[in-house]
Amino acid sequence: MSIMIRSLLAPALWSLAMHLPFPAAATQILGADLQKLTVFSATDTTTGASTIIFGSGMAGGIATFGSGSSVWGDFSAVGATSLGGSSSVLNGHLTSAGAISIDAGTIVAGAIVTGAAATIGAGSTVGGHVHAAAAATVGAEARVAGDVLAGAAATIGADASVAGAVGAVAAITLGAGSSVGSQHTLDTAPVDGVVLAARLSDAASANQVQVAAAQSAFALMTTTTFLASAMAGDTLLPAGVYSADSLSIAASATLTLDGFYDPNRYWVFNIGNDFTTGALSRIVLLGGASGNSIIWNIGGFASLGADSQLRGTVLARSYVSVGANAGVTGVGGTCGGVFSALSYVTLGAGTTMGDSACRGIDDNFERGDDGVAVHFIESVAPLPEPSTWMMSIAGFSLLGVSLRRGRRSLSRPTCPRP
Repeated sequence: MSIMIRSLLAPALWSLAMHLPFPAAATQILGADLQKLTVFSATDTTTGASTIIFGSGMAGGIATFGSGSSVWGDFSAVGATSLGGSSSVLNGHLTSAGAISIDAGTIVAGAIVTGAAATIGAGSTVGGHVHAAAAATVGAEARVAGDVLAGAAATIGADASVAGAVGAVAAITLGAGSSVGSQHTLDTAPVDGVVLAARLSDAASANQVQVAAAQSAFALMTTTTFLASAMAGDTLLPAGVYSADSLSIAASATLTLDGFYDPNRYWVFNIGNDFTTGALSRIVLLGGASGNSIIWNIGGFASLGADSQLRGTVLARSYVSVGANAGVTGVGGTCGGVFSALSYVTLGAGTTMGDSACRGIDDNFERGDDGVAVHFIESVAPLPEPSTWMMSIAGFSLLGVSLRRGRRSLSRPTCPRP
């Protein structure tokens, strides 16, 4: 009986043991700075009208946002930054080593800091201060909740208001009907443009190195399946590490990633050259996976078609181009995101990066001592398969029967021999 019980219990206990958390590797693949971002470009970032970025972003070059765009976090750029009007919104801080220009009717919830000049369009709102190494201009009927400090002249337009102080190294000009908290002359610029440019440039360079190192670590993972270069129709793939020289997904095709209701499943796609998805194509997740568990590791460029939908994080050596009305979302509340190690990111009109209330990319991979990416296991174990539950129930039932029989044999009275 004991041999039978052990044989029935073994599969269930083995299944449970396989889902226990194991110690993670020592080094995270993507550092804390990159984990906060949804968009990173080594050079320029450009968005079309009505683009939405849930999370923060950084451009190693110039950043240009179309009219009606929204960024639900901070944004920084080594080059100049232009934020389109028509109700564009940036819900965090805007920092740029180059000039910052905000069109009319724009809202910036946080502070604006630039190593050059700052121009705030008419009717715009800034929830923090405006600090510029050069001139600062606030348009007519604009509102600034903090100070406006300029390394050159400061100009406040008609009927504009500045709740804090207006300070400038050069002249201060107040338009008719404008109001300011106070005004004074500055001895030095509030921002050292050279220092700010160096700081942002160093941060962008560090991010480039991290993206490149992450790509190398993912590329070293052992391939479980090799893919053909084209997916012509609907396809279903279980979790694994996939490799392809290049990969294209046809227009209107659906690639389904099946996690079998296990939150510890993951997919890594190591694509040597270019990755393209056709218009109206979809990459969807079925039954499980959590955190940043879908990685598109691309040795060339990534081009996502108009009205397409992609799940996961895109790491591209070259540029990333996202078509109009397309979307990139993460897994389990993460933002996903697109990252270019050496080139630009372009988001078409109406595109969406992440979704409401998402949190960074939430890196679920670490680098082992051998430099290979390792997926660390979530502490919450997945629900065992029905067959495993049945084996467990049967095993424990037999164990109970055995124990009850043992107690009966011990308690049964023994008749004395005549």
